[in-house]
Amino acid sequence: MAITSLVLSLVSLFGFCFVPAVLLAVTGAIMGFVEFGRIKKGRSPRNGRSFALAGAIIGAAMTVLISIFVILMFVVAE
Repeated sequence: MAITSLVLSLVSLFGFCFVPAVLLAVTGAIMGFVEFGRIKKGRSPRNGRSFALAGAIIGAAMTVLISIFVILMFVVAE
């Protein structure tokens, strides 16, 4: 799940449409945070910690950046 989180977050960097990119970023962030929590509780192997953390951070950052970009597009379009 940690590697999937990272892959989804990285794929959102190259999203061609806003909706799929946001969905990928949000999904990657959620999966990363969930897996990171499971690793901290000892339910998952510790070797996926860096992948989970990277997926969570990149996914959250991409969610914020894409959201800001969409909001700015609506403001400029008026």
